[in-house]
Amino acid sequence: MLGVQLTHRNIVAQICQWEIHFLPFHKELKSKGLQTSLPGVLPTSHAGGICVHISLPLRTGLQIHMLPRFNLEQMLDIIERDQLTCIFHSPPVFLLFTQPGFPREKIKSIRYAMSGAAPLSKSLQQRVTEVLYNGTKLATNWGMTEVVAVATMYPAGKEVTDGSVGVLLPGMEAKVLDTVSGKELGAGQRGELLVKGTSDGRSFVLIIHRSQCDYGIL
Repeated sequence: MLGVQLTHRNIVAQICQWEIHFLPFHKELKSKGLQTSLPGVLPTSHAGGICVHISLPLRTGLQIHMLPRFNLEQMLDIIERDQLTCIFHSPPVFLLFTQPGFPREKIKSIRYAMSGAAPLSKSLQQRVTEVLYNGTKLATNWGMTEVVAVATMYPAGKEVTDGSVGVLLPGMEAKVLDTVSGKELGAGQRGELLVKGTSDGRSFVLIIHRSQCDYGIL
């Protein structure tokens, strides 16, 4: 297991990155008389929960309806009752949205949906998008704890459903290297992805062998 030491500066940098991608959408909803709001289902002990459920709301005015633990029926009831407009969760939860008998009418108020924490297939992304209302497309991102939470995503409201994880967040740099030669590769070539930026973690608490990493070394 990999532990990463994150600093206050890392968290602040990540929030500023998210804000640039999210604030225009937030303002657009407000202009329509809608509140940017979502069910709080991510653990606040995790970097994702710290950013989405604690720091980002304080920064942008995002409204959080915290749940003590994840329960699909309870989450859907809260979305319907309070007319929540956003949802952030993982692919296994969004998979439930596509199952027979799913009460689709409970999510009519959703205008933004983000999947993270695990790979999202193009097929599932498109199937969930078909379930959502208001022309909402299921967005996805890519990241890891070493960059606090997220390194790439599309600006809110500008998602596509081709399986892409979006563009680099402001302040992030990336390159793809050949794993044998170390040579930098071009677009469409497969290799090891290296990223860096202002949200990079300070150090590893526990270093693991390179071959165990999914996405490379920072």
